[in-house]
Amino acid sequence: MRGDEQEALARMRDCWFAGGTAFPLAPEPWRTLAAPNDPPTREVVLLALAGQAFQVGHRPAPPEFRASVPLPDLSLPVMPDAARQMFRATLKDFDQHGLSERLLGFVASRGFVAHPLDWMPKGATTEAPDVYAPWVDWVARREADHVMPDDRLSAENWEAFFPAARRSELSRMRVHDPAAARALLEAKAGGEPAEARLRLIQVMQTNLQPDDRPYLETLCGDRSGKVKSLAAHLLARLGVGVGDDTEKAAANDELADFIEARKSLILRKRKLAPRALKTAAQERRRASLFELCTLRDLAGRLETDEAGFVEAWTFGTDDDVDAALIALAARTASDAALPVMMKSVIAAGSDALAHAAPLIARLSPADGLTLQMAALKTLDSDRLDTFQAHAPSFSALDTGDLATLPIVKTLLKDAARTETAGNLYRLEKSVRLIAFLARREAAGDLVERLVASGLSPAEPCLNPLRLNAALASANPLP
Repeated sequence: MRGDEQEALARMRDCWFAGGTAFPLAPEPWRTLAAPNDPPTREVVLLALAGQAFQVGHRPAPPEFRASVPLPDLSLPVMPDAARQMFRATLKDFDQHGLSERLLGFVASRGFVAHPLDWMPKGATTEAPDVYAPWVDWVARREADHVMPDDRLSAENWEAFFPAARRSELSRMRVHDPAAARALLEAKAGGEPAEARLRLIQVMQTNLQPDDRPYLETLCGDRSGKVKSLAAHLLARLGVGVGDDTEKAAANDELADFIEARKSLILRKRKLAPRALKTAAQERRRASLFELCTLRDLAGRLETDEAGFVEAWTFGTDDDVDAALIALAARTASDAALPVMMKSVIAAGSDALAHAAPLIARLSPADGLTLQMAALKTLDSDRLDTFQAHAPSFSALDTGDLATLPIVKTLLKDAARTETAGNLYRLEKSVRLIAFLARREAAGDLVERLVASGLSPAEPCLNPLRLNAALASANPLP
């Protein structure tokens, strides 16, 4: 419809609103059609023509339709319908606190994925469990006419896979056939942009083995500083030092100067502790050096080995340095040194445990559970929040285990006193921290105990526990 026609119709409408006749204002063809009728009927005819024009002729043209690539199936089934409402309510709450990835990881650990109407990735950079990689890539390519191949990832079809699917396939291959995954990376990773290359090389952390050494040594000459640093860290896990890398050798020397060695008069043992610094610039420099160094080479500068360094370290002197050292061990320590670090951290108490979550991914399942239980029994609510933000939800605690945790004892007390905002806030936070640590039967039992303690059965903060109890495992997991 042309602009002059829209203006004519608007004048006719205004005339009718004012109670007048619109016949003189109508377009010539309309007047011809309406003229044979008496004046009231003429207005009815014009009104019908105007309504048709407004509803049909003035309707905006539809956008161009394009066929969309079908949403791919995932390797796990969608959660039961009975759990979806609780999932949506829990997701809304967890998303507000930046915990949606933890929720998705828990659901995947039970052998399910979210329904696509309840959750979908927001973009290609979405952090989500690997099981969602096909959906992440679907979002990235939905504007393109592209179909993912049905075959497994190979050098020949590399370009047909989108980034998340490549990473997911390589992670799977590192578990079952690490040599094949390494060969693919050697052949294709070098042609990817720096950030994409870094994310691909990170899959080498899975099932790291001595046969990976030659490839990792070639990556030490990569054009990306982040890739070079990651390769050096992985080599350190294999017991390989910085060698002739002058820059990294200098960084280890400089960081060693920030650490002082002294004799313990009581135990007659050598102790290591961070030196007291005078300026913020020195603190920033020390923090940056922890990112460059490896535990093996740093220990060598202080004339000890990894285990000796960890045993001699004095936790509690500087919280930031403790956190940096634990992160350094999680990235670069050999497998043999990690149990020593775990024992030292547990012995040091809350000051060290608050930062110990990165170690869990490197520890055996039994040691990881030991570390988590130590944190749950030792840390206050705020420090436990920091710990749990970086720790996986292991769903291994039964009702008896939960009863021993201080946070659960406080939770039951707060359930009886929800009349104040502070108690309710603490209760909601505590439930978020422990909801996915319990076995499903224990989660249901805890809901009943909280209700018996005085909490309303309709309280929204119970949704995470109820979701846990509703998700009967599709895998042979607790």
